[in-house]
Amino acid sequence: MAIQYQSITTPVLFLKSIYLLISNKSAFHEVLDALLVLFKNNVKLPQSNTPIPGRILASRKYTPYFNDCLGALDGTHIEMRIPQALQSRYRNRKGTISQNILGVCNFDLRFVYIRAGWEGSAHDGRVLQDAQVSGFNTPKGKYWLGEFRVIRI
Repeated sequence: MAIQYQSITTPVLFLKSIYLLISNKSAFHEVLDALLVLFKNNVKLPQSNTPIPGRILASRKYTPYFNDCLGALDGTHIEMRIPQALQSRYRNRKGTISQNILGVCNFDLRFVYIRAGWEGSAHDGRVLQDAQVSGFNTPKGKYWLGEFRVIRI
């Protein structure tokens, strides 16, 4: 199954495409190629001079409250099949075998960072901490929205 990498712009479409490819064992390398193309062409971390998104500036409901907000981040679980000996590490709180993947999107619904590979048993906070050590930097004075809270970094 081939997908057009340039057409994947929203998180939902991206995750659906990846799920379809992963569910087909023979497409493993195609998934990796897609991720590399997406990363190189679309994933760019914001800088301290990143302008305030138009959606924020255009609404009195959002400005000035979200002027320093860069977007949102959240973890998601992608089910997987692995050898029996490794399954306990990848078993998530719902009992399924999965990877915990951190996705970070800006207000244009474009990924600016993806951190994959963590065991399903890993907490979202641990994955975020690893991402920070591995190059995911938030400019000083800026922040990301997370589940039910604002995460200042």
